[in-house]
Order: sequence, then structure tokens, then C-alpha cells
Amino acid sequence: MVGIQAYHGAAQHIRSYEEKKRVIAGVVDKAKSVRDALMMHGVNCKVVTGGGTGTYLLEAASGVFTEVQPGSYLFNDADYAKNLGEDGEPVCDWEQSLYVLTTVMSTNVKAAVPRAIVDAGMKALSQDSGSPIVHNLINGNKLPTMLEYYGGGDEHGILKPTQNALLTHNLELPALGTKLLLIPGHCDPTVNMYDHLVGYRGNRVECVWPIEARGPGN
Repeated sequence: MVGIQAYHGAAQHIRSYEEKKRVIAGVVDKAKSVRDALMMHGVNCKVVTGGGTGTYLLEAASGVFTEVQPGSYLFNDADYAKNLGEDGEPVCDWEQSLYVLTTVMSTNVKAAVPRAIVDAGMKALSQDSGSPIVHNLINGNKLPTMLEYYGGGDEHGILKPTQNALLTHNLELPALGTKLLLIPGHCDPTVNMYDHLVGYRGNRVECVWPIEARGPGN
């Protein structure tokens, strides 16, 4: 034995910084107690590991944890984007890098609430932590009308104008065939749905990486 794992998954998405700080202080106390008890009985415990993307700075500053294990920071997602920092503003320690490409399959401008249907449903995006964010067009341009994603079943998503957009009475839905980028609500299980990651810069694909660790239980 070289140490203990003290990761607190539920704390990663606590929005309030002060509440998160209080919860992690309790984690640190428990980890220290376990470490000290083990060492008192002659059990090696040089490593106290844990922490995650939402809390790693707190564990790192604790004086108890010897390493931290953030992982989602690599991609980020719509849920982590709701976390607040010490200043009360959304945490912006890294840029969003994971998107799901989707295509508009149909539009209905005559509906009570105009909408567009895209080909990304629950089989394309994990929605256990909330709906994805409709980011922008594949070419990087912003959407002319801000849209929200609503679940449309296994294969489809429904995009509707936001409440603020509806008030403008100047709506423009993306045309049939338009390609959009969605920010997943939960990056980990979304990545697990795919065989490859496509890396691109500007309008050029630079690499395609196989996701070798994906699959049941991973």
C-alpha cells in the first residue's frame, strides 16, 4: 500500500464556491484522519490522492493531498461551465474543447414556437447532467438567433429560440443541412459513445484519434 484515494465526485459540480470550500474542508479532515491512523499503525500512506476538475485547487492547497486528479478539464462541458469561482463568476480556467457535430434535418417556422430538428439525440450526447448548449456554426460564426436544445428522443434534438430571442420577433432558424456544434452536458459519457475524436483547427482536420478506452464500464 502506498496511500489512499479521497475523491469526492458529488462536490465537483457544487456551484457555490463557499459551499464547495466547506465540503472539501470536510474531505480534507477525513483524509487526514485516515492517513494519520494508518501511519500510526505502521501502514505506509505517503500518497493522498483525489480532487477533480471542480475542486482540484482546494485539495492542492490543503497541505494533506499529495496529488490531484482532474480529468474533465481536458474537454470541459456545459455542466462544469455553471460552476462559480471565488469571485462569483463562472470559472474560466480553460477553454471548451469538446463539441458534438450535428446537422439540421428539418425546420418548422410556422409552429407556435419555431424550431429546428437536428440529428443528435440521446445516442449522440449524454444528457444525465443536463442538455447540451447550442454553441455556434461549424465555421465558427455565431448563430443569428440564440437557440436552446430540447431532447427529441434517441436520434433527434429539438432546437428552439431562447426566451430572450422570442421577444425580439426577429427569428432566423438555421437552414436545412446547416452544421452546428453542441457542447455536451457531460463530457465523460459522451466521449464513451464514440470510436474517434476528430481534431480540427479552423476549417482543417488535423488529426483523428481512436478512443481506445471506451466501452461498457469505462
